[in-house]
Amino acid sequence: LEFQVADDLKMHYRMQEYYGMIKRKYELPIKQVVVYIGAGQSKMPTVLDEDGNHFKYLLIEIHKVSYLKFLNSNRPEEILFSILSNFGEETPEKAVFDILSKVEENSHSENSFKRHFQQLRTLARLRNLEPLIDKVMDSVANYMKDENDILYIVGKKQGESKFVSYLLRETKYSLDQIADIAGVSVDFVKNVNKKISIDK
Repeated sequence: LEFQVADDLKMHYRMQEYYGMIKRKYELPIKQVVVYIGAGQSKMPTVLDEDGNHFKYLLIEIHKVSYLKFLNSNRPEEILFSILSNFGEETPEKAVFDILSKVEENSHSENSFKRHFQQLRTLARLRNLEPLIDKVMDSVANYMKDENDILYIVGKKQGESKFVSYLLRETKYSLDQIADIAGVSVDFVKNVNKKISIDK
């Protein structure tokens, strides 16, 4: 089982290599699956039919799967995949609201919810849905048990953005240096810098 964010047009060669190594070592039946979590249609070949050899693996594209399949789980780790799935006729706002509510409902402690929330934000970046999560957060907070905790997370992020904005505008530090000073990722600094450029 392998997760792939970007297309690899030589994936069929790679999977055939894995098949050969695993088969030689264990001599057991093998089912290979690549789960594509990138946006849009994957162009990765799934069949290798060359030189008298035939090989095939299964490709699953998360964006084609209904988000309800994951949302109906009671395991937060599975519910998180809803954010990468197909919302169908549901509005993104309602889908994100449902996902956040279900993750909170099935997290067994404050720490586990914080962890799942951060994981959800990371996955949401793959669909450019992170701003929508922030937008929906205020309304979600009214329905969640740990409202103050949710607001703390949002407030912390806003405070980090202001600090990074100040460093970008008032200093000559590099993006890497600012990330180190603010205790955030370089990607976070790049996103703030991009927003500053748009607002100018």
